[in-house]
Amino acid sequence: MHDLVGELSTRSSEFRGCWGNHDVRLHGAGSKLFHHAVVGDLDLAYESVDMISDPGLTLTIYAAEPGSPTAHALDLLASWEATRLAEVKAADAAGATLVVASHSRATPLTESDPTAPKER
Repeated sequence: MHDLVGELSTRSSEFRGCWGNHDVRLHGAGSKLFHHAVVGDLDLAYESVDMISDPGLTLTIYAAEPGSPTAHALDLLASWEATRLAEVKAADAAGATLVVASHSRATPLTESDPTAPKER
């Protein structure tokens, strides 16, 4: 690592300045691996953007590579949720009560929720 930093420092004044200011620790893009109990591993690219209108607030956007196993896993989860919501809507329209195993969208996911994705 030391050799790499030395080489980059000699070749790039921009890197030298960032390294000297310790700005290299901050990054706003990359990828993260999550594990979901139902669909398995999710490899998502992310980008974080500081919101100028609200200092201290950061918007982080996650996306899957189109056609990737992660994209297919997210499609499966979306289909699963759409089916569940349709069942709830149909039960409501019929005046019935449908008991579902998943949480409402308004309920924050907790560590005890086996279907909540966990960052690896």
